[in-house]
Amino acid sequence: HVIIQGEEEADWMQSGISMHKIKKEFLIDLPELNNYPVTMNNVQYSVCLYEKIIQLIDKYHIDVVESVLWDFEGAVPASLLKGKVPVIVRLQSPMLKVAETQQWELTEDLKLAADFEASLMRDADRVIAISDHIVETIWELYPDALKYQTVDKVYLGVGENVCKSARKKGNKAIRLLFVGRLERRKGIHTIFEILPDLMSKHSYF
Repeated sequence: HVIIQGEEEADWMQSGISMHKIKKEFLIDLPELNNYPVTMNNVQYSVCLYEKIIQLIDKYHIDVVESVLWDFEGAVPASLLKGKVPVIVRLQSPMLKVAETQQWELTEDLKLAADFEASLMRDADRVIAISDHIVETIWELYPDALKYQTVDKVYLGVGENVCKSARKKGNKAIRLLFVGRLERRKGIHTIFEILPDLMSKHSYF
């Protein structure tokens, strides 16, 4: 079961996976967050996720919930499902690192959002890291978030046998595909910086 955000509620099957689209609604009144729009939006969406997860648990007897760290989507489920259904959080670039990379002003709103990220990591039953570097980043910026957590490293990527060239025989041209949002923290600028050097060293470019 995969939950995604959209404009309208919808449920459908796709390649054997149950897809559930939910829209963000302001389900609870949080006047104390009126001056914190980023945190308010993320908290409200986390509440919507929790409501949908409860429905899925009741209908399908879900055994485990996995949440991304981004926008602390799983914060409310991790807190309220404690002792009922285990919640696992998968680490990505945290708010403080994104703000640093994107050179955003670190407002009180973003600091509070980062506090919610830390609470999600503390409340989760387990933590999954996609690299050693992300664990180091979290320890550096959120020193107490993983203090009592078990972190399992599940690296991204594919096996060597999968990486077969799609080039036709005799064609030495190399085509490069970048998959990711066009923003600095995804590294697109690094690709453009190193391409001239690679092209000068390899005549088949």
